[in-house]
Amino acid sequence: MNVLIDLHWMKIGRSGGMEQLACELVTSISWLWDRGKITVYCPGESCEELKGSSRAAKIDFIDSNVYELVPSREPFARGSLGDSKEEFFSPLGVVLVGSTKTKARIIKVDLVHSIGGYVSPEFYGYRNIVTILDLQHRHFPEFFDEIEVEAREANHELAIELAEKVICISDSVRRDVQQSYNVSGSKLETIWPIPSSHFWIDLPEGVNAKIRAKFKLDDNYLFYPAHSWPHKNHETLVDAFASLCKRFPNLKLILTGGNFASDHPARKKIEKHGLQESVMHLGYCSSLEIRCLMEGAKALVYPSRFEGFGLPVAEAIILGTPVVCSDIETLKEVGGDAISTFDPEDSSDIVRAVEKVLMDPRSRDSRSAKAQKRKSLFAAGPIALKTFNLYREFCGQKPIEEARAIPLPTYRRERARHWGRQALKRVDSCQFLKSWIALAKTFWSSPVHGFAVWRQLRYRRQRMKEPFSGRYGDGWIEPDFRKWLMVPDGTQSLTLRIEYPPRETCRNMRMWLSLNEGEPILDTYSGHVGATITIPVPAESPKLSLLKIKSQHYFVPQNLGQGDDSRKLSAKLLDIRWD
Repeated sequence: MNVLIDLHWMKIGRSGGMEQLACELVTSISWLWDRGKITVYCPGESCEELKGSSRAAKIDFIDSNVYELVPSREPFARGSLGDSKEEFFSPLGVVLVGSTKTKARIIKVDLVHSIGGYVSPEFYGYRNIVTILDLQHRHFPEFFDEIEVEAREANHELAIELAEKVICISDSVRRDVQQSYNVSGSKLETIWPIPSSHFWIDLPEGVNAKIRAKFKLDDNYLFYPAHSWPHKNHETLVDAFASLCKRFPNLKLILTGGNFASDHPARKKIEKHGLQESVMHLGYCSSLEIRCLMEGAKALVYPSRFEGFGLPVAEAIILGTPVVCSDIETLKEVGGDAISTFDPEDSSDIVRAVEKVLMDPRSRDSRSAKAQKRKSLFAAGPIALKTFNLYREFCGQKPIEEARAIPLPTYRRERARHWGRQALKRVDSCQFLKSWIALAKTFWSSPVHGFAVWRQLRYRRQRMKEPFSGRYGDGWIEPDFRKWLMVPDGTQSLTLRIEYPPRETCRNMRMWLSLNEGEPILDTYSGHVGATITIPVPAESPKLSLLKIKSQHYFVPQNLGQGDDSRKLSAKLLDIRWD
């Protein structure tokens, strides 16, 4: 059984719940694996991170920043894998980006699992399982631009058509997918994501206090770990917190995740209410820091307008931290009777629910007892086994009845991961001496993880010398884009769907597109528009062809006050199709 897991979109520490779902799945699945090979296709830094937390001997990591996956031309009859005699592509060729001289390394693939709601074009001819996290673009289209909504819709529709099984991360998502796309219920499977394993381990005495002391915190605070995306509803929480501060003047609100952009409504409300001293945004934190902050909080407050699952709610239940969250269907599915709920659009209702948790010990103790009973639902073994048995089913193998024990990480490993993340963060901020100190502490905690971080640092240095030329997981490309493509027989043209950046970042810019160094096609764009560009494919084109897109312009979101994204972006490449 040879399964490829596509995580080429992953950027460690920046991909939210989707990243955590993927990391925990790969780690847990690696402990259940017996025969065959797991291949994980993801960026180099993510490879190193996963090597340190999984049973790496069972995994073949392929760096998506360096290698393209190009399907081989020869189909195979999968009669040995099941009753059907349909033909699917296998094996898969791996070709080094930018070099036709590099010999392809061949890996055999029986099944591709795409996590992220879409199937990449190179996997169209393979047996596919796809995981859909949510359909937020249908419920809150105002949080996306029109082109993004169309792209998500098209990607989901195609993924559902191509997949033999669609994994939904909650029953709420499953019902949503079934109703929205008229999918047969037999094609859908609900499998919850796995909460981070570090929430299960016992920490030595004093660790929580030490982490809180680092941020100059006592235990009088509310905690909300979430990116600054619109559906996370930070602005309504800030309004509610302003009212709570009148009754609890020493209470603090602790936020983590991506920093607010300069025009974020929550930032403006913090300034309006004069809460700069009471609301602390800590940015991206390590898993150990998140765990300690959550465990020490008076409550996890989770006012999200929309969720596919809600991992922080599950993690707080594991720790026994009181949960006060939105009364949306998904969070009620996750939390059951162990949570208190409120209307996320009503700040006064948020105040009511939080006040009850803060002032009613009996209610708090009752929820804590219910959480203790419920937390077993989030154990990694049974959840991972469901996905593992899906793999086995589609590879013609019998299911396993009972999950093999998945070992929990040790505190030393979690401490190593914490200091490793600190080392990388300090390099990003040019604090090189502090980075070396953090790296030394990583080695002292775990030499294995220390070497993994060292390899990540070397990888970053190497990538700085070799600019990224691929497509990021969110579709954006940099000014000099290159991609190797396998040309299907009988192809006459290559069609690209492109979304150009907002008008304020570009005016009358030019983009050149070419295939195999042919005559470039010039496209001029001005402002936020979508375009469909067709490139003719000559009859004598080689089977393996190189697509190049060069842009006259790029922008850096960070420089425009749009969070801390420091990538050089030229446009979004939404789709690549042969005609």
